[in-house]
Amino acid sequence: MNVALVSRTKSKLEAVASEIEELAKVETKCVVADFSGGVEIYESISQELDGLDIGILVNNVGVSYEYPEYFHLVENW
Repeated sequence: MNVALVSRTKSKLEAVASEIEELAKVETKCVVADFSGGVEIYESISQELDGLDIGILVNNVGVSYEYPEYFHLVENW
């Protein structure tokens, strides 16, 4: 399974991508995005991931909404 990585530090993304490619023999895609900036980053992430078949999402961003809510019920994401 190929991997798309999203994080704010390009150098760290590239290092992890290189390691994954070498060890797992898969393709990787790096997307630079700082999630502390707010919802305006989602459009660029969407464009970067356009055309990819995303089967699994592992979210470890460390930011959240002001209150707990199911993702599909969150407004203005």
